[in-house]
Amino acid sequence: SDATFGGSIRGEADSDTVLLIHSDTVDTSTTFVDSSPSGHAITVVGDTHHEEDQQKFGATSLRFAGSSDALQLPISTDWDFGTGDFTIDYWVRFSAFSQYQTFYDYGYVASDGILLQTTSGSGGALRVYIGGGGSANYLSDSSTPVINTWYHYAVVRSSGTVTIYRDGVSVGSKTLAADINSPTYAVPTIGAKAHTSPSEYELQGYMDEIRISKGVARWTSDFTPPSC
Repeated sequence: SDATFGGSIRGEADSDTVLLIHSDTVDTSTTFVDSSPSGHAITVVGDTHHEEDQQKFGATSLRFAGSSDALQLPISTDWDFGTGDFTIDYWVRFSAFSQYQTFYDYGYVASDGILLQTTSGSGGALRVYIGGGGSANYLSDSSTPVINTWYHYAVVRSSGTVTIYRDGVSVGSKTLAADINSPTYAVPTIGAKAHTSPSEYELQGYMDEIRISKGVARWTSDFTPPSC
C-alpha cells in the first residue's frame, strides 16, 4: 500500500499517526504490522487474516469472518486522546449485515471509552459512542451502506465536535467532547467487542488501510478519498 499520504489514508505514516495497518501481503498471512512510528505489536484473534479475494488497494485486505475474529492492540497512551482532536479512518466492505458489528472498541461503555460500531438495526450504518452509553453520548451515521461495496469512513473530532465522513461526505456531526483515557478493563480491539477473547458483535467483511491519528483532525470539511 503506497501513494501520497497527506490527508489521505494511504502511504507512509506521519508524526500524528499512532496506528497504521496496511494490507498488501500474501494471501492467508496472519502477520499484521503497525507501520506507524509506534510500531505496536498486534495480536491476532480467531481466523483474522489477509485475503486476496477482496482488496481496496494492493494485493490483499483484512478478512473478518464474524466468528470470534479480531485484532487486539497493546495497552498504550497512544489510544488516550483525552478531550483532544483525533481521527480514526479506514476502508470497509461488508459481506453481510447484522446489528452491532464492531470496528473499534476501547472501553465501551466506560465513561472514558470509545466505540465505533454499527447501529442496533440490521443495516451497516455507523454509530460512534464517546463517554459511555445512552443517546446523549453517541452520534449515528445517516447513510445506508450496502454489502459487497467498499466505503471509506473517517471519524474525526475537532474542538469537541465529532463528524462521521463516509466516502468524504459528512453524514453526521455532534458535540462529543468527553475524555478518552485508559478505560480500566479495556483491551483496544478492532473487528469485535473488546474482551479477553472477543466473541461477540464481530465484523463480517473486509477492512483495508486502518489508521488512528492522535491530536489531529485530518478533515474538517468534505473531501475526496484516494481512488488508487
